[in-house]
Amino acid sequence: MAHRKGRPPRERLTHQVPTDAWQRTAPRIARELGDLAEHHRAESIVLCRHLDDVWVSGVLVNRFPAVLRSRVTVVDDDSLSTPESVGPTFLEEHVGRVLEGCLSAADERQLEDFLAQRARHPHRSEGVAAAVSALQRGQAGSLLLTRRARLPERVWLGSAPSQIALSAAELEAFGVTPPQEEPADAALLYAAHRTGAELVVPPPDRVPSADGVGVLLRYQDASGR
Repeated sequence: MAHRKGRPPRERLTHQVPTDAWQRTAPRIARELGDLAEHHRAESIVLCRHLDDVWVSGVLVNRFPAVLRSRVTVVDDDSLSTPESVGPTFLEEHVGRVLEGCLSAADERQLEDFLAQRARHPHRSEGVAAAVSALQRGQAGSLLLTRRARLPERVWLGSAPSQIALSAAELEAFGVTPPQEEPADAALLYAAHRTGAELVVPPPDRVPSADGVGVLLRYQDASGR
């Protein structure tokens, strides 16, 4: 099953092939799957197989081009007795389990850039305060927010996209009246969207921050902040 994260496949092909014809048929099926993966720009291919079908799946995977083989994840399940048992619910369950916590290639690159930035400037990269500061300056290229992020209960917003702060007093000091109190997660997403920052949701263990929040900067401003 070819799958682009966040976008379900629009086509489904079903083949029933006799075992003695598999060696001849597998290359054609591999080409069809390859065409689907290329058309949908699939980043992952999840292959569900019965525990007795190791040879069958191996033949198919070996017919993929090398660039496609690197995207294949094999899921073993001994409940697969007939083609009919591989229904949408089964596929959604297994594909969801495999892709949970996975990042797209673009998000992986941003996470790598964040980790490199953090090694040089941890105080500008880690935590809610760093993220808010970058959003205030329109400097946030990407907001990294893990599913286990520990956010403050509230954040304050003004009318402009960059008017976000951890306290009402901070915005009032800049002449924003009256600041609007909002749930922190919604406020951060709103400010990120309005200032053009991307959202990356990495697994918690990939972001070495005490609160599970990070920010990848677009650039370093003249003040070195």
